[in-house]
Amino acid sequence: MGGIPILCDSENSTDISLLIKMGLLVGEKAEEAKVHKLVYVPVRTVEDFFENAEFMVKKIRELGSKKFITIVWDSIAGTPSQAEIEGNFTKEGYGTQKALAISLAMRKVTQFLYKEDVLFVFTNQVRANVGGFGYGDKMVTPGGHAVPFHASVRIRLNKLEDIKRTVDKKDTVIGVRIQAQTRKNKIAPPLRKCTFDVYFDRGIDDANSWFENLLEKGTIKKSGQSYKMDFPSGEETFARKDWADIVRKHHALLLDMVIKANTIDYTNISPKLLETGTDDIQSTPEEDEILTEQT
Repeated sequence: MGGIPILCDSENSTDISLLIKMGLLVGEKAEEAKVHKLVYVPVRTVEDFFENAEFMVKKIRELGSKKFITIVWDSIAGTPSQAEIEGNFTKEGYGTQKALAISLAMRKVTQFLYKEDVLFVFTNQVRANVGGFGYGDKMVTPGGHAVPFHASVRIRLNKLEDIKRTVDKKDTVIGVRIQAQTRKNKIAPPLRKCTFDVYFDRGIDDANSWFENLLEKGTIKKSGQSYKMDFPSGEETFARKDWADIVRKHHALLLDMVIKANTIDYTNISPKLLETGTDDIQSTPEEDEILTEQT
């Protein structure tokens, strides 16, 4: 999108070569594509992350840049609070200190993010809710309730199965099949799901994920041992093994098809106030005058 990407890493476990394999543009390639290089920021504590994030955004805006900013925090669970750093290994209550620090920070930065056109992306881990009741969600996320409360979108990733490759009659795990579910969504319907394959050497397999999704949506139709699909140039029939070539040939078009197939269109929806229509509701001249002045 031409914005500025910032990665705040508290786990000190980023391999730049792996990120390049997954599609990150660096050096001359980033300059040729006219995209901003990744800004990498190691953070020590929760307080350090929020202070650095606020400082960097203000500095970018002071320099005159109005570009969209994305800040990724990896991760909430892996970042200690200042109290944990300064304390010892036996003191209890550090979890509460961390939750309080995040709660205070989120209340402070929420309006700031909107005003400065910033997107926060937080990663976290799910843990078994050992002390929970026998009903409700059996998993819990570290860091308290502030992030779930303030988040616009929350996505939970679950591993469905391993992806294996057989070499010399031995199975080697080369990736995992993931299911993503929106647990909360303020800007679209929640609880929708999708599945995709993640390979350890190159990341998400877009091509295979698109094929399965478009087949499910009916955009791709199966015909015996082959498949059919409509393109602007006409209908094409292909075998499953040829799908990667089709993706390379029609990449932008297929991406647009995937987006349209999975997007709920609200533009043509005209909800009525009452099932019998709104004709029965009459406003007074005084109300009409007030509405006109406000408009």
